[in-house]
Amino acid sequence: MSGRALFAAWPRYRISIAMIYRICDAVMRRQTSTSSSDRRVHQPSSHLRSMMSVITAVLVAVGTILNFIVQGFKRMHRGYAKYQVIKYHHVPCSPLTAHRLSIMRKKILVLDLDETLIHSHHDGVIRPMVKPGTPSDFTIKVVIDRHPVRFSVHARPHVDYFLSVVSQWFDLVVFTASMEVYGTHVADKLDNGRGILNRRFVSYIYYQ
Repeated sequence: MSGRALFAAWPRYRISIAMIYRICDAVMRRQTSTSSSDRRVHQPSSHLRSMMSVITAVLVAVGTILNFIVQGFKRMHRGYAKYQVIKYHHVPCSPLTAHRLSIMRKKILVLDLDETLIHSHHDGVIRPMVKPGTPSDFTIKVVIDRHPVRFSVHARPHVDYFLSVVSQWFDLVVFTASMEVYGTHVADKLDNGRGILNRRFVSYIYYQ
C-alpha cells in the first residue's frame, strides 16, 4: 500500500479498531453482570475477561504501531514534497490576444528588489530569513566607500520563470532603496542577458 493510500485509509482503520474495542468491552461487561447473578459461570467469565484483556492490549499495540508508521510516512512525504520539482505548463495566447498585445503599449510593472525578488546579506552578517548553511544562488562583489564587499544573494524560488512570463505583458522596472552599484549588479544577474530588466528605478534614502 502506498503512503498516500495509507493516509486515506488510516481513519477507517482507527474507526475499526475503536469499534472492535467497544464490542469487546460490551461483551465483557455483559458477561460480568451475568456471572454475578449465576456463580456457576464464574470460572468461564474470568477466562473470558482475561482473553478480552489480551485482545484489548493487542488492539492498543496495533493502533500504536499503525500510528507510528503513518506519522513516519507523513514525515517522509513532507520531506519529499519539499524538494520536488515544480513543473509549469505554459499556455500560449490565442492569435487574437497576441495581436492585441503587439499593438498596445505595455503597462509598467514595478518590482521591489530586496526581500521580494531576492534576499541578500554581505560577509559577516547572517540574517534569520535564511536557514544557516543554505548555499546562495549567486554572489556579487561591489566596491563601497573604496572597500570591496561581497554579497551572497538568494533568489526567490522560480523568480526566473516569473520574470520571463510577466515580461511578455509588462515593461519591468526594478525598485531598490539600496545603492545603485549594488542594485545594478543584482539586476544584471537576474536579467541574465534576456533584456527584460533594462529599466531601473533606484531610490536613495537619506536620514538627516
